[in-house]
Amino acid sequence: MADVATASPGAWSHITHTLSLLPGSKIASHYIKNSYQNDPFRIVLEVCLLLFVAWYLLEKRYRVDHHEITLTKQEVDELVDDWQPEPLVPDATEWEQRELDLVPVLASGQGPRPRLVGSDTPVLNLASYNFLGLVGNEELKEHAVHTLRKYGVGSCGPPGFYGTLDVHIDLERRLASFIGTEEAIIYSQGITTTLSVIPCFSKRGDLIICDEGVSFAIQKGIQITRSQIRYFKHNDMADLERVLREVQREDQATKRMVTRRFIVVEGLYVNTGDVAPLPTIMRLKEQYKYRLILDESFSFGVLGQHGRGLTSHFNVDPTKVDILIGSMCNALGSSGGFCTGRRELVEHQRLSGLGYVFSASLPAILAVYAIDGLDILQSTRGEKILADLQRNSHVMAEGLHRLAASPAVQVLTDEKEKDGASPIFHLRLRRPWAQSVLPLAALDTTVPEDPRTPLPTVARIEFEKVLQRVVAASLAQGILLTRAKYVCDQERKVPDPSIRVCVSAAHTEEETRNAAQVITDAITEVFNEYQ
Repeated sequence: MADVATASPGAWSHITHTLSLLPGSKIASHYIKNSYQNDPFRIVLEVCLLLFVAWYLLEKRYRVDHHEITLTKQEVDELVDDWQPEPLVPDATEWEQRELDLVPVLASGQGPRPRLVGSDTPVLNLASYNFLGLVGNEELKEHAVHTLRKYGVGSCGPPGFYGTLDVHIDLERRLASFIGTEEAIIYSQGITTTLSVIPCFSKRGDLIICDEGVSFAIQKGIQITRSQIRYFKHNDMADLERVLREVQREDQATKRMVTRRFIVVEGLYVNTGDVAPLPTIMRLKEQYKYRLILDESFSFGVLGQHGRGLTSHFNVDPTKVDILIGSMCNALGSSGGFCTGRRELVEHQRLSGLGYVFSASLPAILAVYAIDGLDILQSTRGEKILADLQRNSHVMAEGLHRLAASPAVQVLTDEKEKDGASPIFHLRLRRPWAQSVLPLAALDTTVPEDPRTPLPTVARIEFEKVLQRVVAASLAQGILLTRAKYVCDQERKVPDPSIRVCVSAAHTEEETRNAAQVITDAITEVFNEYQ
């Protein structure tokens, strides 16, 4: 033991001398001594980490093939024969298959009077959003053909790269000038306009106050913002002010940080056919310091002077609306959408609007078609078209007014706007009538009394069957209608089934009056069978 003790200092000196010859050893030694003196815990932690790294590198690797089960060829063949792939879409139910079989097929181009397969007699189209009758317009189609020969089918690139053409710049300039704002930006798809614009400005932690009757596109747009969302009763300004006051009281009680805050409404609600009271909304948003997002996808080209939309309809300065969204798919008969407002808000979307940055730009043929539609709206011809649309809307409202006293049917539209009637009507079954007449008890389901409570699936199907019979009876008389379609498992609150009636300026007053008569007769005929 004495020999070992005597040899140990010499051996340690030899090891120390050898380590000192290594490059950087003096720096490492100095670092370890200082660290140990100043922070011993740090040395312990670093040693543990080094030991962990060494253990991890030397640890035996996990291999999946060690657990592989070897099968014989016969067993593999049996498993392959028994395997059935999952369908790409679920099998259609009996009612869904019947719906598909009843879908009418056009044998001509879209327009106000298309022809269906198996018939040479045109039908009156009240199923599409062709409010101004520009879809299928021969003059616009001829100009579109010349545009196609000049620009081709599409740009095949996003606007921010090589997808912007001169007609796109012209259309943006024309839209901003037409509405009365600083600048506009166009998107290649109508629904993605709303889905892109709202998340572009509202983020996590922000607050959105939204009408509960908004369209599916707005619902999805506010959902992906991940903002805090509060809903108010549809078109109920007293309830909107109640929600705003509640938020204000919560701010005062919790002293929470001020965030971006928005009120989101539609100009013309596609699910109910009524118009948002813009003057009251403007007063409340200024009083409580909110920004307004106004979706005019269905009111643009329909309401106001020359079809400029809800701001013109109520004589509200469009520059006071913070973010104004519109669609070119409906009244203009083209495709795509737009957002207009202050220049900095528009320029922000050119880098942050996902539908603008990552989608191919609008084909030139559709941009020119929209420009031609704006030209028509700003001309005396446009004034006549809008006058015809308002006349037909009033005629349809008067024709369907006789159903107001019906215990079975409810007519939804905007009854307040006498000088700007809504061209969208919804015909819904009244819930008490359906509960007492339809075979819901035998199907072990009931209809909720509260109209704000969504219908059970079984009851919903029974409602749709009745309305589909009305659609078929109307089509037999030459009137093309459609039931309103909803993505039931995606809607926040699915509206009751309804027949949607869309008035068009391309129809004559007599055709519209006869259509209203056919619809009421079809409803009376079908519903009498349930009495």
